[in-house]
Amino acid sequence: MRRRSLLSALPAVLAGCTVRGTQLGNNVTRDDAEDGCPGFHDRTDELVCAGTSVEGIEFAASGDLLSLDENRAGLEFELMNRSEQPFSCNPYAWAVYRKNGLLWKHVVPDAVLLPLLTVGPGDSLRWRLRNASDETGDTDSDETDDGSRGTGVPDDEERVYPASADLKPGTYAFSFSGNLGESPMARHLSSNGTEPESERDAPPRTRVECVATFVAE
Repeated sequence: MRRRSLLSALPAVLAGCTVRGTQLGNNVTRDDAEDGCPGFHDRTDELVCAGTSVEGIEFAASGDLLSLDENRAGLEFELMNRSEQPFSCNPYAWAVYRKNGLLWKHVVPDAVLLPLLTVGPGDSLRWRLRNASDETGDTDSDETDDGSRGTGVPDDEERVYPASADLKPGTYAFSFSGNLGESPMARHLSSNGTEPESERDAPPRTRVECVATFVAE
């Protein structure tokens, strides 16, 4: 079941399952969203569109327009954990999709690093997306060892992860997912060997996907 957040509250009678997209293979997803906020992962429990919040997870975008005319500032996306639970994620596992009619096609990245990061209550995480053609001479967003683009070293002081994509005029979506709640390993370590009791009382983790759509021109 996949639920989502809207800027305005919906009547309770409308609560329930919402189909966000259909996987068609070759990194293509058919968009079934009627509000312009697609979801890309079938295992998502909660979909958080830019400017909204679900279970204390807020997602924001610095704008909805990315200029391709040598705009080095790009767009920034920020995830804020306002809940009382940890949010675990891979900060490099973001993705950019391009809309083509009713289809969304995956653009980048082709490969990602695999670190695990925990965003504690009250902490935040940001990404700065730029057009790859604007990055000549940049040192914070390089190609990976296998030649794929889109990952880079974060600015430790600002905790901003650089992202890049070869963009053309069109409509795009930035997507990022993580898990809200303690991991089974963390529960076990904090239970001092009483795993059955801990597992029985602990709430299940929530898979959260954050999405922001924008136009490149």
